[in-house]
Amino acid sequence: MPRIANPLAQAVNIANHPLRVFANDDLACPTAAHTGAIVFIHGRRGDAQKCLDITATLAHRLHTPRLIIAPQFSSETAELAAMLHWPDAQWMAAELAAPFGISSFAVLDTLIAMLSNATRFPALRHITLAGHSAGGQLLQRYAVFFENASCRLPVSFIIANPGSYLYLDPTRPAADGFAIPDAAQYPGFDDWKYGLQHRPAFLPPVSASYARHNITYLLGARDNDPAAAALDKRPAARPQGANRLERGQNHWRYLTQKFGSALRHHLIIVPHTGHDMTAMFSNPSAANLLFAPMPARRAP
Repeated sequence: MPRIANPLAQAVNIANHPLRVFANDDLACPTAAHTGAIVFIHGRRGDAQKCLDITATLAHRLHTPRLIIAPQFSSETAELAAMLHWPDAQWMAAELAAPFGISSFAVLDTLIAMLSNATRFPALRHITLAGHSAGGQLLQRYAVFFENASCRLPVSFIIANPGSYLYLDPTRPAADGFAIPDAAQYPGFDDWKYGLQHRPAFLPPVSASYARHNITYLLGARDNDPAAAALDKRPAARPQGANRLERGQNHWRYLTQKFGSALRHHLIIVPHTGHDMTAMFSNPSAANLLFAPMPARRAP
């Protein structure tokens, strides 16, 4: 995947601290009348520019322009030491950036609020939040608490190949449906980030509209290696399934059982694809979803 020409590395103010982002336009003074925006969250390796490259290449291929923003959550370079950063991928669970005390959820809140600013982005009609692997984990957890009613624009989520999920109660997949695991065998299985117990005090209540959110889960049909190097193998994660594909399918069964016909989420299994961000989003179903037609404007 080639690097796009002249990506704009810039800083976005998050609670008076700078966060590095890559974008295909100047976010402070946009040069185009964007109608749609994509915020793409990187995985554990933290290559935000790669997320921008992939998305921009697909936009060009599909002749579908979008404002694309790829925030940089993690950093191992001295250059970015003064920027907000979360070592050891702690950002995927809404942990606080040290020493700044700012949650990764606050980053998403700020980006959505910025894009919802009708003065800066008067033509914008829709925001898509997309993430792969660790980025998918962040978005899955964020979506549980997100309230779209507080946002001027409709927001959709595309969550691809996360390694674990946030469950809303203590039940986990079992041979005959769902049951509460043995806490002695699986310590911490219902603690944050896997469950709601001991979650950060700053989090709001679970969204009453969570089941109605526009969320699509993308699972690679070959993302099924139980020994994958980056797969969470801690006892707390194991009740969710043996590999990412199984965990995603189990979580989907959980949602359909819990919410029934009220659930508005969707699941897509991407064929012949493993844990590969480029391959996942280059699949026609995923690419068309990422660049879906803009919805009608909301009534003022």
